[in-house]
Amino acid sequence: MMKNKTVKIDEYRKGKFTQQEMANKLKLSERQYRRIEKDDCTPDIWTAYKIASILETTVDKLWNFDSQTV
Repeated sequence: MMKNKTVKIDEYRKGKFTQQEMANKLKLSERQYRRIEKDDCTPDIWTAYKIASILETTVDKLWNFDSQTV
């Protein structure tokens, strides 16, 4: 069964930063950042906010939240 993609970080990141660059900006290991991007783990609210800020978007858009999912 295919996992429903809720995290769109890679769509916003590609063409701007590598995964390693994002990890460095967030002071995370590249492995930890990849796990967040692949939706294998959930970041704390501050890390989520920092990712959104770096990518110039919102947490809602990165994690595909809308009024139907809340």
